[in-house]
Amino acid sequence: MDSGARLVHLDSGATTQNPLQVLDAERDFYLRHNAAVHPGAHQLAGEATEAHESARRAIADFVGAAEDEVAAHEDVLTARALQLLQEIPGVHIIGPHGTEDRGSAVSFAVDGIHPRDLLHLQHP
Repeated sequence: MDSGARLVHLDSGATTQNPLQVLDAERDFYLRHNAAVHPGAHQLAGEATEAHESARRAIADFVGAAEDEVAAHEDVLTARALQLLQEIPGVHIIGPHGTEDRGSAVSFAVDGIHPRDLLHLQHP
């Protein structure tokens, strides 16, 4: 940055610049470990789960919180996202509608939108 201060990356729903370390970590995950966290019994699910739990430990250490506090915060955010999505007409939650049997990811479908159409919606 112009001031000489370090730029700190905090992921959010807003568009932000991503440091190379973040891009490299995401690329590595998608190329080598991409799977649903927790539910699978195969190697990739185990690797994805370990990566998720490792990230949770790192976040807990960084903010000075216990891992269970970070997990509880994930559950609150996931529950809120599920609640808001369920209020939108034409949006259908894929998977459990509660946080008990789901990871922090939320998948949904929208009436009239096919996954192949998403590229065209993002890049007209």
